[in-house]
Amino acid sequence: MVKVLGLLITHKWAELDDLECASLGHTEDVLEDLRSHDVVKECALINTCHRVEVYICPKNYEKGRNFLEDFVFSRTKISEDEFNELTKFYSGERLIEHILRLSSGLESMVIGEDQILGQVKDAYHEGKKKDAIGDYLDLIFEKAINVGKSVRNETEINNGCVSIGSAAVKLAEDLSGELDKKKALVVGAGEMASIVVESLSEKNIDEITIANRTYERARRLSKKVDGNPISFDKFVDHIPKVDMILSATGAPHPILNKEDLIDLDLGKTLIVDISNPRDVEEEVEDIAEIDYHDIDSLRKVTEKNKKKRKREAKKAKEIIDREISNLKKKFKEKEAEDVVAQLHKKANRIRIKERNKAFNKMKVDKKQKQVIDDLSRSIVNKILTDPTRKLKEAAANGDKHILEDVNKIFNLDEEQK
Repeated sequence: MVKVLGLLITHKWAELDDLECASLGHTEDVLEDLRSHDVVKECALINTCHRVEVYICPKNYEKGRNFLEDFVFSRTKISEDEFNELTKFYSGERLIEHILRLSSGLESMVIGEDQILGQVKDAYHEGKKKDAIGDYLDLIFEKAINVGKSVRNETEINNGCVSIGSAAVKLAEDLSGELDKKKALVVGAGEMASIVVESLSEKNIDEITIANRTYERARRLSKKVDGNPISFDKFVDHIPKVDMILSATGAPHPILNKEDLIDLDLGKTLIVDISNPRDVEEEVEDIAEIDYHDIDSLRKVTEKNKKKRKREAKKAKEIIDREISNLKKKFKEKEAEDVVAQLHKKANRIRIKERNKAFNKMKVDKKQKQVIDDLSRSIVNKILTDPTRKLKEAAANGDKHILEDVNKIFNLDEEQK
């Protein structure tokens, strides 16, 4: 199996505070930094509210693991002891299975949610754009995306609450009762906020007000659900007019704190903060009228979904197992192709060198040169026909030692330098 290594920090074993501290920064910057190190052949990054996952194809496994540990630690705000507790390393088939499970929604806080498939696609496209993804990660990501689609088409894994945004609305409904007579304020107009707004609309909520730093985005989103857009600097003043606030801005710092709310004439108000970092300071819980919940509260929703979707998850696992088997065959073929390509490359380099020596010793015209060139190429191809076939057979049969022996005998590693 291909040498691929991943360092993971996810919601499964890390709290929201930990994930906030683990964020690595802008994806483009991280990928550029990773690619600049000689030990890394390929790399990709998934950095969301619920996970930080860095994948590399290292030239050497042990050096790659040490590098990856140092690289991620240097970019986080986590102490060394906490870092060791919060990070897990997956490699080879285990990591590939994880990525396929991830794209299928089986590793999500809300099992089967659709948003993660889009995030996997984004990670793939970012990696391709930065030339960070090569042949091996390309195979893994393409397979993961296709498996994610197959799982959703062939099972009912994504029925019900299928994103953190819709789960937040479900939590609001569980805590507040029917929403058709409630008023909501949504802060943010990005992807997550859009899901919240759509989910609220599906629940026939009485009124939706949307605030965003860019008013035009709030206006466009409001238009889709017959909502009311307001400018960002007015959203605090609007809070006494609503029953609940759902915040999803993606701001780097809190946008709402205890001091903002303390003097407002509030009734019972629900706040669901689904941003990471948090949009709302935890101290708002001290206000008697406020019922505050963050992403960690959504774990309750996910527990219900786990039971409900257990049967569908089994079907998804069968699809994943099948596709991992197919992917293994692809990797075996790729290993043989790489050795064959290097063998042909070396043979052709020698052919051209010796052909040119012959040209320099003879007086030959253009037509004669072509005949000699065709002859030398034909000889090389015929000599390599049987070895090429045998190498592909060896790869298909799992005889990796034959590939390694050919690599050593012909010193093919030198061709890659």
